Amino acid sequence: MLLPTALGDFFVAAEKFHADVVHTVKAFVFCDADGKTFNRADLRLQSDLSDDASQTPRLETSNLRKRMADYVAEKYFWLPWGKFYRRKFLLENKLDFPQMRYSEDMVFCFKCLCLAKKYLRVPFATNIHRVRQKSASKNFCTPHEGTELCLRVLTAAVQAIDEFTGGLEFFRKNPDIRRDVLKFFVDKHFSFHRNIFQDMPIHEVQRIFFDVLNSPALNSTGEQIVAAHLYAERILAR
Repeated sequence: MLLPTALGDFFVAAEKFHADVVHTVKAFVFCDADGKTFNRADLRLQSDLSDDASQTPRLETSNLRKRMADYVAEKYFWLPWGKFYRRKFLLENKLDFPQMRYSEDMVFCFKCLCLAKKYLRVPFATNIHRVRQKSASKNFCTPHEGTELCLRVLTAAVQAIDEFTGGLEFFRKNPDIRRDVLKFFVDKHFSFHRNIFQDMPIHEVQRIFFDVLNSPALNSTGEQIVAAHLYAERILAR
């Protein structure tokens, strides 16, 4: 849900700083059980910055190395809500959401962070985020189906990021940073869906994973195989 003043606050900040992206560091979070009635008392304020810098608007450094270090340190909230984008910036850079079941927003926001010349953080909250434990992105019919879907999305996301970073001179000159970014995506992807495996014996997790990996339908080739092996590493290290 957007707060009543959100769009106005975003617009004023964007115009004042000529920003390509305005990123609020705060959001109200509301966790509800099924059937629970919304209650203002249940709201809690969440921030992706804990330092004093979150109290005033600030333009982020244009140094991409520093932005990437902060990104993998989880100092940027990676979802599109809570942000405001200059339309011209999106069109000039041909930025849109890739065709994926989920994680498409994470890919989109990463590209925006890399390409925005002026990336502004603001201290005000704009959204109320309702978290539902039984949402479609948190639940699957069976562990096998969930594993297959996770692998498909992971390989598509990693391939999209790999192709994007391969097109930027900064990442071609800094392959270590490029790998750190890819590993971050794998780690976050696994953490999003750890609930699939949390009650299963490790040998059963291995069996399902390798069954899916060997499925012709997955078509894991090239960069996708690298992503799949990183994913296996995360499962076996659980």
